[in-house]
Amino acid sequence: MMSTPFSTQMSPSASPGASPAPTPSPSYNPEAVQKGLADFFAQILNNKFQSDEEFAAEYRDFKLDELVDGIIQWVIPSFQRRSAAPQNFKPKGGPIFSLNELRLIPPMDDEIFDVLAPHLTVSPT
Repeated sequence: MMSTPFSTQMSPSASPGASPAPTPSPSYNPEAVQKGLADFFAQILNNKFQSDEEFAAEYRDFKLDELVDGIIQWVIPSFQRRSAAPQNFKPKGGPIFSLNELRLIPPMDDEIFDVLAPHLTVSPT
């Protein structure tokens, strides 16, 4: 069994029968977006690692944090990355209209895209 390099933590579910509190107006929390996206991608990639040893060996050092930061910065150029952006990276500064835009965000490559894309969708908001 292959080890999984990305850690994910599942959040506890609400207790049955508890009525939900009113939801406040949505607000942007970059840390929450960063964590949610990283956890989601880590789960997908860890599943692939466990089912494909060759993929796991090739991508064991993949910089997931750089990809997550790049995606957020693609949409919001003022987002402060945890590491420096690649020199040739030019954020779009707007919503993602096509999944293929993710191919423009380093360190995304075709193989990672092929693993993540079936789990993603884009919709107008």
